[in-house]
Amino acid sequence: MTQYDYTPFVLPLALSAAFCIAMLLLAWRNRAEPVAPWFAATLVALLVWTVGYMVELMAVGLGAKIFWANLEYVATIALPLVWLQVVLIYTRRRGLSRTWWIVLSLIGAVVLVGVFLNPGRLFRVAPHVAVHGSLSALHPDYGPIWSFGWIPFTYGLLLVSTFLLVKQMRHAHRIHVRQSVALLIATILPLAAGTVYAIGLSPWPDYNPAMALISISGVLMAYALFSSRVFDLAPLARDAVVEHLADGVLVLDMRGRLMDFNPAAARTFPELDKASVGLPVAQLFAARPAVLCVFEEAAQEAREADRPEDAPPQAWEVEVGGLAGVADASRRTPHVLNLLVTPISSGGGAPFGLAVVAQDVTQRVELLEDALQLATTDGLTGVLTRRRFNELAELEVARAIRHGLQVTLLLLDIDRLKLVNDTHGHAAGDAVLSSVAAACQSALRAGELIGRLGGDEFGVLLPLTGADEASRVAERLRRAAGACLPPEAAATWCSTVSIGVATAASQVGDSFGGLMDAADQALYVAKEGGRDRIAVASAESDSLADDGALPLALLSGSDRAEPWIRDDPSR
Repeated sequence: MTQYDYTPFVLPLALSAAFCIAMLLLAWRNRAEPVAPWFAATLVALLVWTVGYMVELMAVGLGAKIFWANLEYVATIALPLVWLQVVLIYTRRRGLSRTWWIVLSLIGAVVLVGVFLNPGRLFRVAPHVAVHGSLSALHPDYGPIWSFGWIPFTYGLLLVSTFLLVKQMRHAHRIHVRQSVALLIATILPLAAGTVYAIGLSPWPDYNPAMALISISGVLMAYALFSSRVFDLAPLARDAVVEHLADGVLVLDMRGRLMDFNPAAARTFPELDKASVGLPVAQLFAARPAVLCVFEEAAQEAREADRPEDAPPQAWEVEVGGLAGVADASRRTPHVLNLLVTPISSGGGAPFGLAVVAQDVTQRVELLEDALQLATTDGLTGVLTRRRFNELAELEVARAIRHGLQVTLLLLDIDRLKLVNDTHGHAAGDAVLSSVAAACQSALRAGELIGRLGGDEFGVLLPLTGADEASRVAERLRRAAGACLPPEAAATWCSTVSIGVATAASQVGDSFGGLMDAADQALYVAKEGGRDRIAVASAESDSLADDGALPLALLSGSDRAEPWIRDDPSR
């Protein structure tokens, strides 16, 4: 039966083992991260190596020490391989391919066979137990399998990992440089200590200090994990495609600090640079209060969500200043950003950050505004289309009737426009339409609507306006139309309009349709009364939507009630 004796040389090894266990718990808490299994595998290999070395030092007898030393070599072959996988993911690569896994695993297996079988004493030439005070250690007397098999394999993979970490540091943000340095030193310390032991320069003969230094490496790894939040936000599993996205990507922590961003985000927000990482977003985006408001609201919603990882991304559209840092005078609208915010969480725990995708949708907004303009504005006159005018007028009339307010509708018809088109062409008729519409728009107040209802007919809605005031507005429009002549007008032209006026009487049967019918009948009376006239539907009828027998008041226009072309009496 194997005997074991205590030696104080196992105390630093026990501390290293405790750190490995603590780090394993951290890896488990972040098990949802793609890199977590590989990091855990690294810790398991370190733990097996450390505990194995502890037992080896305490074991009595050459055979027992060789048995535990051989088990340690399983860990030392696996350790550099899984650590390389961690570093590859951390440096935003895809990890080892299947082919490389097979090749490296086969090389490691061949080395292990040489360790366990020690053929021809090619791994351990003449091993024996060396006693140095309280230390009873195995003196392995290594042979060529160790020198030309284990050393190149283990140290080669660790050197590749070191090279990748150094390369990563050159391009990392400021806060991530500290993280990379911590991980680099954590890798180099055991590597350097093992090298000192291998070449016989250890201050304690036959004692490998590499395992003792695992505790210091554990502290450095803990610093990288807890201060820079490697698993949470660094991020280890970030794919290189993020760097090449056309949309900006920002990563914030729940303390309101910027933890990462891609080049597109720097183009979107020119105030960002490498020194911005780790700074509060309140400082970085002080000139963009709308963006800050989104960040604060999204963070609050993430904190209050029962399961942040299941919460769908929230989208906000905000107007911001010039995204390129230079005013763009050619734009009709401010820059508009669509901010898509997703809480970052793992393992069902509380959120620890926000991922923000910033997309410049200014062009899309302008296209939508153009489409809306085309759908709601008459292309010739610039006033509302019939459909849009009816929609807005119907809402306003319904509101006025519901609250007992007055509202008046004017129907305005350009006299004898058909004759102008037939005699001088449609271009002349279009010029008349545009001039009359512009004159009427200039004569109206804010909040009053005007729309083109047909070829030569316009509608005007006057909210909070009774019949008397509406008659005065109609007269103002009639005079404005009569005073405007298009540039193409000849001396024989004269622009006149006929106007029908109807005011909602706030009766039960009143409606926009009834108001339209009443104004249309009044317009007919004005046309039949000689044109260039205003006819007002009386408000004494029971409803504007009755049988049409409305009392009408015909108001004469100016003494000059001349047609567009004086010698043609047709409409």
